[in-house]
Parts: sequence; C-alpha cells; structure tokens
Amino acid sequence: MTPVNVVGLSSGVLAIAVGGHHTCALTNAGGVKCWGSNGNGQLGDGTPVNRLTPVDVVGLSSGVAAVSGGAGHTCALTGGGAIKCWGSNGNGQLGDGTPVSRMTPEDVVGFVANEATNLENPYPGAPVSGIGLVSGWTCMSGVVEVSFDGGPRDNLVPSGGGRGDTLPVCGRTNTGFGLLFNYNLLGSGSHTVALFINGVQIGRPVPFTVTVPAGEFIRGVSKTVDVADFPSLGRTTRLEWQESTQNFAITGVTSVGVTAYGLSVASAAQLASSEATNLENPYPGAPVSGIGLVSGWTCMSGVVEVSFDGGPRDNLVPSGGGRGDTLPVCGRTNTGFGLLFNYNLLGSGSHTVALFINGVQIGKPVPFTVTVPAGEFIRGLSKTVDVADFPSLGKTTRLEWQESTQNFAITGVR
Repeated sequence: MTPVNVVGLSSGVLAIAVGGHHTCALTNAGGVKCWGSNGNGQLGDGTPVNRLTPVDVVGLSSGVAAVSGGAGHTCALTGGGAIKCWGSNGNGQLGDGTPVSRMTPEDVVGFVANEATNLENPYPGAPVSGIGLVSGWTCMSGVVEVSFDGGPRDNLVPSGGGRGDTLPVCGRTNTGFGLLFNYNLLGSGSHTVALFINGVQIGRPVPFTVTVPAGEFIRGVSKTVDVADFPSLGRTTRLEWQESTQNFAITGVTSVGVTAYGLSVASAAQLASSEATNLENPYPGAPVSGIGLVSGWTCMSGVVEVSFDGGPRDNLVPSGGGRGDTLPVCGRTNTGFGLLFNYNLLGSGSHTVALFINGVQIGKPVPFTVTVPAGEFIRGLSKTVDVADFPSLGKTTRLEWQESTQNFAITGVR
C-alpha cells in the first residue's frame, strides 16, 4: 500500500486529525474538512452519509485554530478559545450536557468564546503618515498579529493593555493591543491591514491611505506653522514638526496675542537605557497633545506599567511587540511595548511619566509638556491647512484635523 492524494487537498492544509474511521483537515484559512465514516455525524456536514472525499464542516469554514478526532466524534478549538464538537455522544463526549449525537458542531459547555474585537486604528479610509499606531482591543486571549497588503504575518502586536471601557463587553480590562509602525515604509497610496488572533484572521482587511512627504524617514528638518481660527474663531494653534514621530505636533494655542498654552521644546535625545530598556515616547521634553503613544522596548520579561505625575501604576502597557532592531541587545525581537493614551486627560502644562517593569521603576520619570487645544476631546470640527516649503523648498504639505486621534495628519504633498 502506498499514499494517495486526498481529493481537493493537494495544498493549503495546516494540520490533520485522525479518528476511528474518519479524517479531518484544518486548512490555512482556518476551515475544517472531513471525510470517511459518518454514521454518528462525525464529519459534521449535517448528514449521516459516509464520504469518500472531503466535505466542509457546517459553520467552520474559518476561525478554527486546531482540530482533533475521536473514535466517532470530532472537536475543534476556535481562535477565540471556544470548543465545538460533533458526532457520537452516548457517553457525553461532546460536552454539550446531553447524550444526544450531533451531526453539526455544538458548543462545549463552559468553553463558549467571547470573540468581540475592534481594530480602531487605522479606521477604514484613514489618512496616515509617519510613525503611528495599529491598535484596538479584543476579548480573546492569545497572539495578536497584523499583515499589511496581504503579506506575511510578521508584525507581532503588543497586547494585554488596560482598557477599562471593555469591562462590560469582555468581563476584563486587559484587552488592549497596539503596534507602533512607520507607515512610510509602505509607500504613498492605498493599503490594507488585516488583524489575526492565534493565527486566525478577524474580520476583513481595513483600507487606509498613506502619504509619504519625502522618503521613509525625514532627518534634520524643522518647521512651524500656525493654524488660524482653530479650535475656535480668533484662536491660533501652533504645529511643529517632530522628527521622532515623523509628524506635526500641537505645541501651543494662542488667542489675541495672549499665550494660552506655551511650550519650550527640549532636544529629541532618546532616554538613556536602564537595564536594557528604552522608553522612547514621550522623549524628555516632548510636546504632546491628543491621543498618542507611551512606547519603547525592554529586554526584560514581565508586566509593563506606567505612572503619570507620580500617580498610581494603573496603566497596564501591552508588551511583546516585534522590534527587530533590539536583537543585538536583547537576543530576541519580541521586546516592544506601547500604550495608546489621551494626553489631553492630563491637562495643559508640564507632566512626567514613569516606567515600571514587574513593579520596579526603571530609570527616572520622563518630563513632557501637554497642550490641550479645547477640552479632553474635540468633536465635530474640521480644519485643513497647507504648509508651504515643506518637506523641501517649493513643496506644500497638506494637514487635516483627525477627530479620532485629536491631532492633524498629513494627507497630501504637492
């Protein structure tokens, strides 16, 4: 006897499971196909008919992480942590609380997943540029990854960050995830990002548009622009180019010659590492406003937290993100951490952030300055401003207000 090809499965199979007289395959798409004996419904196609070629298991065309076969039943583990079983059930082996055999998958009692997930940034159609976030939250536990433009899942996303707003949905708060990413690497134009949890794609890819002002990373350039009549008539918002984020940041708001929120910007030198750890954002003296990042990397393993202004460590930071540049220092690449935070909540003025790993403070608190244009979260406004002679003489960069990030974003260069 010699091996033969299984009809329709010459490729695209991730794993197989063998039962008493039936076989099942887990496809790369997260679906399950089964064939062979089916007297107890162990093929899961809704019938008791034996099959000589693979058939789809009802309701499991995607979202499955693993599959296992018993003598006359089959079980699957979904990417959300649920277990579903089908087939013979005389001894309760399906775990649904009955002795009744099932010809289609049933949930195992106590293992029904809450798969609620929200990829918040970038939102569909979002304009992005420079160094920004891929972020959101999920009730599921496991490995979070993203893929750009249908490419490989080679972007591990730090997860487990504090999101108190998800407690009613998920029953817990450590649901946030966030990846710091240089969107300029993708090039100007239309792109997509797809979210994967435990190797299973969640939802459809999200489209967004990248504008690259001048290359992947602009160095040695400075620019200041005043936005008249924003956030309200008679007020002026000042924006300054920040090399560290490859974007403009709000650094002041004035009205009729009176400085409402002043700022003196320090140099953008990185925080010196302490115990092979680097808190990169905010850097010392950084101007921040709106929704931004607390991010960096560490060779240490464990719980990452931050504290603002000497307050409690109540901000759990997603960690374990891919940082290939730390391989020479740490001997591994899953060293990144990043927390999405609304800096406007702190109020305008000088503040500090302290980094803690496993409850121990790392280095000294980092000072930064917040400018709040108008309240914690501005709603219902729109504004466009053209920045002349940027990123170079004769070029004009367009900025547009983005409510989702509470900041201006680069949307065009001409």
